[in-house]
Parts: sequence; C-alpha cells; structure tokens
Amino acid sequence: MRLDWRRVWDSYRGRVVCGSIGLFLVLPVVVGLVWTALARNWKFPEGYGLGIYIGTGIAVLWYTVETYYLRLETARSVKNAWTANQAGLLKQILEEYAALTKDVESVREWWQQSPKTAIARYEEQLQRDAKKLGVSTDYIEKREARRKVSQYFLRLRALCEKEMIDPSLVAETLGDEPVQMFLLYIDPLDEAVRKVAGKTHKVAEREYFQSYLQRSFPQTAQQDPWGLRYPSG
Repeated sequence: MRLDWRRVWDSYRGRVVCGSIGLFLVLPVVVGLVWTALARNWKFPEGYGLGIYIGTGIAVLWYTVETYYLRLETARSVKNAWTANQAGLLKQILEEYAALTKDVESVREWWQQSPKTAIARYEEQLQRDAKKLGVSTDYIEKREARRKVSQYFLRLRALCEKEMIDPSLVAETLGDEPVQMFLLYIDPLDEAVRKVAGKTHKVAEREYFQSYLQRSFPQTAQQDPWGLRYPSG
C-alpha cells in the first residue's frame, strides 16, 4: 500500500510527527555525520551527540525566526483588518450625519426665530409637554430633530472613547463645524430637557467635544458656524 505523504503532511498530527523526527533525529544524525567527516573522526556516538547540540541550536534559531515573522504577519493582518474596519465606520459616520441634514436644519430654524429666547421657548414647551397642556406642532418637530442629532453625537463619542475608531480620522473626515453646531445649539437644548425633568445635565459629551475641538482645530475651536449666538470668525 502506497503511503500518501501529501495527505500526511497536510494533517496537523502528521506535520508534528514528521517535524519532530526531522528536527530531533534526522537533522542531528546528518549534522553529526557531516561534522565527524570534516573532522576526520568517524566515532558515531561523539558525532551524534554534537549533532544533537547543533541540530537543537538550528531548531531554536529556526523557531525564533519563524516566530518573529509570524508575529509580523499577525500584526500586519490585524492592522489591515483594523484599517478596513475604520474605513467602514468612517463611511457610516458620514452617511449618518448626511441623513441628519433635515433634522439639523429644523433645529437651526428654531434658533433663527429668536436666538436670545430659543432656550427659554424650548423650556416653556417642555414644561407644557410634561404637564400635558398641549404643545406647538413646531416644537414637536424640533424635539424629535434635536433628539436624533444628540443621539448621533452620543454614539460618536462612544466610538471614539472605546477606541473603535480613531478620533483623528473623525476630525479629518467630519471636520469642526458639525461639532461646533452640537456644542452651541444641540447641547444647550439637551440641558434644557434635563433641567425641566429635574435632573442634572450630563456634561460628558460637552467636555469631550470641547476637548476634541481644542485638540484637532485649535484655530477655529471657538467659531460659531451659524453666527446666531456668537460672532463667527
């Protein structure tokens, strides 16, 4: 019966057995014989013992080199996978923000009506809403728009802080204006919601994105993209 060496080598157990025989029997014997031949000393036991040492040294060296390149390949594979994942997340982030265009514009309309009273008007509608006194249709639309935009930045911060995406890549693709808009127009309305509910405002998003602007856009961090609250520029 003919032995299928290909099949033996393709199996894990076969490679372990063949590799062990090669490294700890065949290689030491061959190295020992060659060494003794060169030394003109054909005493097999001495040559074999020396072959064991030399063969083991070669095996250790081979293992070290293979392990090194295996680590490099593993690191390269992980980096490629991470880069591909980053690209996918960045694409998703941009698409999600693009889908919020109408919601962002809706919030902007609320502020444009009267920037100085925007927060007070919102609080008034929130209080009426809480007391079931009836609210304006305009407020209902703005309430949902604000919620969607706020949730977007909540998710964005979570992705960055959990290191699922590189904040510097977000800065390069998303830019500064959306974050400035969130800090100046969305976050204050979020705070009004918490205030009317009798709760302390969670400032984690505010602090994170303020730091984001100072770190990534120090020259434009204080700009007002809509020019409704503070002079832009």
